[in-house]
Amino acid sequence: MRELLLNSASFDHGLLKTASRNEKFRIICSEILSKDAHTERRKLKQLMDKQFADSTSFYASAIVSGKVIVVISDCPEQHLQGVIRTSNKEWEVQVESAVISVISQVSRIERLAIEYNKVLEAFSYRFYMNSKSRVILYHELTSAAVTKFDQQQVIWEYENMIEVVRAMDINNVKRAMHKFFHVLSTSKFSDRFILMKCKSLLWSVSFRSSHDEKEELLTTINGIDAIERDVMKVEEYMMEHVMKVVRENSLTKNHLVREIIAYTEQHLQDQSLSLLRVAKEVFFMNPDYLGKVFKREMGMNYTNYLMERRMEMAMEYMNTDRKVFEVAEEVGFGNNPRYFSQIFKRYTGSTPTEYKKEERV
Repeated sequence: MRELLLNSASFDHGLLKTASRNEKFRIICSEILSKDAHTERRKLKQLMDKQFADSTSFYASAIVSGKVIVVISDCPEQHLQGVIRTSNKEWEVQVESAVISVISQVSRIERLAIEYNKVLEAFSYRFYMNSKSRVILYHELTSAAVTKFDQQQVIWEYENMIEVVRAMDINNVKRAMHKFFHVLSTSKFSDRFILMKCKSLLWSVSFRSSHDEKEELLTTINGIDAIERDVMKVEEYMMEHVMKVVRENSLTKNHLVREIIAYTEQHLQDQSLSLLRVAKEVFFMNPDYLGKVFKREMGMNYTNYLMERRMEMAMEYMNTDRKVFEVAEEVGFGNNPRYFSQIFKRYTGSTPTEYKKEERV
């Protein structure tokens, strides 16, 4: 039957013996949500054979690529769903594991291979099937196809979430993550897309983590593939692991602001140092957002903070034998001692030369 399912021509030869070319069929594809699924598939096939044996004019079943596949003569959707639900309920009582069944659209023999591939594609959206037994009509699953607007919205929410997480902004992380997963839950994104975004989020968290935290997060990242295919479950999983790191890094002053201050201290003499450079080249974040986080934590914007630190450092250097142009270079004014002198006087009320004389007295 595998060959039949993969090749339309084989369908013609295999089914025409018992069905007319005008007869219509459906494919039912069922997957067991269990770690021991490989030992249970044959039991599920036998149960489905029993349920469908006398209900249609044509019936064939097989286990293909880990799924129970049924080809059946077309019958009303409501009746078909009822039979499968009965089968799945009986299965849950016997085995205590859930089954997801996807029903294809109606098609003639020559299109069955196409419908089979469509049904398999539907299993790429298991995050929207929950972890309970369900019967899904293919056209219902794909009717909520992802639009360009959905894609733009989820990307916007994702980027916003990454900004907040990288900033270790504990007050807004939960809200940003919930908004992102809400957008995911209202559209139909593939399993691959969801897992990729989750892994990327955890890598962003590791960017701000200690060595031990990185080791733990690596285990978490590797464990994502084993999460139940349920958007709510994956949100809980991600929330637990991301919030743990955020809480640990938010016990004192904002973790990101501490890193900005440390980087600034190391590069005070760099004339090109600015918020834009720190945001884009060092922390890979939106400069506007980074500026807001810094100002909220420090009570002043980054430019004023940088200038104050340069002036504080300059005043310390004035107590040494350094010349004014040397001090200007060492606190980030390059070869522009005149501009340095203007700023120094604005902050201290004295020119660098006057300040040196006052300190000696």
